[in-house]
Amino acid sequence: NSSAVIETVDITNVRVNEDLWAALKEAKQILTNLKVIHQPYMEGRKKPNPIASLKDWLGHNKHFELVEVFKRFDEEESMEVSKEVLMEAFQQAHLPFDKNNMEMLIDQLDSEGKEGVNYTSLIDNDQVKWLDECLVRYNAYTKD
Repeated sequence: NSSAVIETVDITNVRVNEDLWAALKEAKQILTNLKVIHQPYMEGRKKPNPIASLKDWLGHNKHFELVEVFKRFDEEESMEVSKEVLMEAFQQAHLPFDKNNMEMLIDQLDSEGKEGVNYTSLIDNDQVKWLDECLVRYNAYTKD
């Protein structure tokens, strides 16, 4: 039914067999806007770092520009976006994260615990380099 209201299927950290993948593939043919969020089943393994996951995703989506997301949602042009607004922005940009990983990612980008992400240095830097710098600042901040 192409008028179905399901927009997102989140199967993060769920064991997925071939039958489910086939059903999801079939559903996506009918529901062209269906978004499937999936990260590998992590039983007994450490979960991936959200910044590392975002860097990997950006490597496969070279057209995506983080700075444009920040600019679009920075209504005051202050070079800073609140965590709440950034959550909305990243969801609208269809970043491939569940809610928990999205929150962890934003916490890492808000490396100093200011409840907002300053993206000034993103303007002048490569986005992957900027993400690396955010992670270094976050790790230093959380060690204190």
